[in-house]
Amino acid sequence: MAQFVTPNLSVYSPMLVEAFESMNDQQRKAACLNGGLAAVQGCPGGGKTRCIINLIARLVADGHDPKRILAMTFTKNAAEVMNRRLKKFEIRECRVGTIHSVSLEIVRTEGRMGGCVVDSRNQMEGQLKRVVSDFQRRKLIPKRNVDKEMIAKFISTCKSRGAAWVYRNPFETNEILTGALHVMAGDWAPRCAPGMEPMKLVEMYVALEK
Repeated sequence: MAQFVTPNLSVYSPMLVEAFESMNDQQRKAACLNGGLAAVQGCPGGGKTRCIINLIARLVADGHDPKRILAMTFTKNAAEVMNRRLKKFEIRECRVGTIHSVSLEIVRTEGRMGGCVVDSRNQMEGQLKRVVSDFQRRKLIPKRNVDKEMIAKFISTCKSRGAAWVYRNPFETNEILTGALHVMAGDWAPRCAPGMEPMKLVEMYVALEK
């Protein structure tokens, strides 16, 4: 169950006070989360990122260690925006990154601790080669002139733009992202292989992500 606090604005910096005063009641409540789980839903530009930034700034102002705060987002651009906004509050030690970059960092760290070396590039190349070979064996994509590097760039571009392959999540927000993925596949498929169907490119992305 979510827990909230009443912020003591009298001890906060003028910038943080101004940030709190600029939010509406619902946004301010989200920025006062102090435990448990909470979901903030809103349209693009509705202030969700601002709530997260102000929440982090408030936690740090209340004495929480920024090194123990993790913020994850879907795209590199969103992560960069969050970092820039946090720096305005003089917060530079909070970990901000995409879901993929943070997960990879955890895998690499835990892998080294367990005596394993994680080479994500070689793993990706090996997985992509197996998926392409499987699709060719099943005659789903052309057997010749398949540009694996271009397929890898397509997947990287999808991730950086937040075009998820997941069709539905608990908050039912991924239908739009999936639509964007299909549009992108239509643009990229001819570059990946002559005569490749866009949907097959999407299916390869799904196979790699799974």
